[in-house]
Amino acid sequence: MRDHLMRSRFMRAWKMAHDKGFVFACGTIDGTYLRAHSGSFHDEDEPYFVTFDLISGPQYRTRTIDVTVQGPARDRSLHLERSEQGLWTALLQTEGGRQADPELPDLHDAVDCDLWLSPLTNIMPVRRSGLAKPSPAVEESISHVMAWIDLPSLAVHRSRQDYQRLPSNSDGPAMIKLSDRDSEFKAEIEVDTQGFVIDYPNIATRVGELERIEEMITEIPSGLRAPVRAKYDSLVSDMAGDNFGRL
Repeated sequence: MRDHLMRSRFMRAWKMAHDKGFVFACGTIDGTYLRAHSGSFHDEDEPYFVTFDLISGPQYRTRTIDVTVQGPARDRSLHLERSEQGLWTALLQTEGGRQADPELPDLHDAVDCDLWLSPLTNIMPVRRSGLAKPSPAVEESISHVMAWIDLPSLAVHRSRQDYQRLPSNSDGPAMIKLSDRDSEFKAEIEVDTQGFVIDYPNIATRVGELERIEEMITEIPSGLRAPVRAKYDSLVSDMAGDNFGRL
């Protein structure tokens, strides 16, 4: 049985780089279990809205993630699940209700999902490895295989990633170098002592005041404003009423 004195709730928001939208997320951390809910608006040539619900098992290992994309000719949803034996399965539903079992890459050694453009899914490998904790000025690194989910296609790819703690002399935010061994992608992300992303260059920067998200919602094109507003209001209401429940 987990010690529920370790249970805490969170709500965070990020502004996408280059004014390309925003992300809001909230949930509970209960020991080493995570339950999270998120919405994000992406201001592309054809804007779209993404929601996801994530449940982890022990040590923040992914159990399920349900992702939905809404937008012109882009409505689709993905259910991705990892069994206790490490078997990944998926169900994709596209516009018109058509369902398919997408072919997945080899994910036998993957324990995390990683949703493109979501600063929240980085928290799982960061917390599990302890990379956000205060440490002396030494480099620490950890390697992962991720079930990487593309947006807005929701295609799932195998992604080998290295997280490397960069030297630091302070007890404040940590700098972590992220490298994808299957591409040239690299980034140095700043995380707080809880493992939440503060700054992810060219991806997103955390917003300290949720009122800023309220302002950005009013600037969304009318076709997507209503679902974004509904999701945001639902999460804020659940936070106020502590309706997330125990994992």
